[in-house]
Amino acid sequence: MAHQVGPDGAEQDVRGPRGVRRGRRLAGAGDGVGEVTGREVLHESLEPGDVERALAAAMPVEVARMPVRLDGLIVSGAEDRVTDTVERITGRPPGDLRAVLRRDLRP
Repeated sequence: MAHQVGPDGAEQDVRGPRGVRRGRRLAGAGDGVGEVTGREVLHESLEPGDVERALAAAMPVEVARMPVRLDGLIVSGAEDRVTDTVERITGRPPGDLRAVLRRDLRP
């Protein structure tokens, strides 16, 4: 997911073939990072307050709150969506991250 400026100068909401969901096991049904690298990759849930306190020890609390809020949005499903932007601009459907990793990460 990313917001990019398109060919017409307008901001585009660019998303892949699947939405983003927190807690997906990346090594298998998720993005395939573990499968391609041969390493187990898991998402570990942490309490938002614990994360904010840990981050606030190294940065201003207002900055520390931003990733915590973003994670809250992801948990609520705010990023679990796709758009037609990639196909509309390129004429091709978005690629699957697993396929890109297989192509570009060679052991």
